Amino acid sequence: MPANPLDSFLAWYEEAKCGSPIDPDIVALATATPEGRPSVRMVLFRGLREGGFSFFTNYQSRKGLELAENPFAAIVFYWAHLGGRFASKARSNVCRLGLPTHILGNGRF
Repeated sequence: MPANPLDSFLAWYEEAKCGSPIDPDIVALATATPEGRPSVRMVLFRGLREGGFSFFTNYQSRKGLELAENPFAAIVFYWAHLGGRFASKARSNVCRLGLPTHILGNGRF
């Protein structure tokens, strides 16, 4: 097992892309309001940027507003054909690429 969790993720991700019956970029993203009310939805993973997991978002959507008010989130990749999942929880940051993108860091809260 690699010491860096991102190295583990990248190895699994490459394997998940081979022969997957579903898109391996579909992930569950959990957010919460400042009061702690949780919400989860499926988003598309857009790669690793700035040391974290990137996904597009509409800043005016429920997800975007929750991340603006409470930047802590969790993401789960589930690859049934590999018999496993990869999860990360961290603080989210807006990525300034000119696109509505958030980065979920690789740290722990």
